[in-house]
Amino acid sequence: MAKTKTKKRSSSKSRNRSDSAAYRKIALTKATEALLETQVVGVEYPGGKSRESYRMLLANGSSVIATRRSSLQLARREVCTLGALNLHDAPVPQLLGTNHSQILIQEELVGQRLSEALKEADAKRYGELIDAALSSLVAIQQAASAELLENQVEALGDEDSWIQGLLHRPEVIGEYLGAPAPELDKAALIALLRIRQPRFIKWDARPGNALVTQGGVVKWFDWEHAGKRNRLDDMAWMLGDEYLPDHPEAERLLIDKFVPLFSDGADATEAYHYLMAYGSFHMVVRVGLILKYMTDGWWDIDKCIEEDKVGVSLICATRLCQRGARWSAECELTAPLSAWFVAAQSKINEL
Repeated sequence: MAKTKTKKRSSSKSRNRSDSAAYRKIALTKATEALLETQVVGVEYPGGKSRESYRMLLANGSSVIATRRSSLQLARREVCTLGALNLHDAPVPQLLGTNHSQILIQEELVGQRLSEALKEADAKRYGELIDAALSSLVAIQQAASAELLENQVEALGDEDSWIQGLLHRPEVIGEYLGAPAPELDKAALIALLRIRQPRFIKWDARPGNALVTQGGVVKWFDWEHAGKRNRLDDMAWMLGDEYLPDHPEAERLLIDKFVPLFSDGADATEAYHYLMAYGSFHMVVRVGLILKYMTDGWWDIDKCIEEDKVGVSLICATRLCQRGARWSAECELTAPLSAWFVAAQSKINEL
């Protein structure tokens, strides 16, 4: 009986996903044809049918990206963001149309996903790619502020309770791994990580959300989660991602160059400590995501990159732990986490 019920639930879930994908295809096709006044002759699924964005092949031989966001709020945020950034020719897709509901049509960016470009990057190529990625984020943040986008997006993590939850992650993961988290001065960390001047940020500035053009420019897409917080958060998301190969010396040069550009006028030492602390906890979160999805062993890293999934692979977890140990040691408030990252890596190696 139990097996029969499980099969029915699985079949039902599969059918619901198919129905959702079929509906999305119809809705996106109709919207594209209406908004662009052209015929859609084919539909492709760059990230799979479960994704919110499909590639629409047009009668004139070109293609666009049509997206149906899961909520009106997310769609409006992305439309607002792209519209404002397009006024400054920022490195983002051109917004081509919207039905003023959950659907938007965007330019299809041409190039290689940044996570894919980084896969085999040596220290020199890593430095070039990340320099381009951070430079484009700086340009985007400046364009956003020029258009006062801070007044049109929501604050992210603006309550102490959110920061407390972030600081609690090592304890949760440590309990799971059998690597007890160290005592931290949480009051001082909360004070360090509070938002002083909320500024526009992408928030999910992962290499999977960026594309490298043939000319070497990095353009950023998927803006539905944009908000306002500390500009350095975008830098932490970028440098603290599991798909970045670990090149400490090249990383140091990038940090020295870009912290002043993301610090928004903050004291240089405080900005550096903020980046190291926030980045350390961000890497704890990424480790937690890897462990969450590692239910049946490690995944194929090439497939993870291709489908833009969490990097559930030993090499990704190792990178995060090594980088986390290095970053946390740079700030007095997070220094106790350095040894914890080493212990966590040892436990992960045994999984």
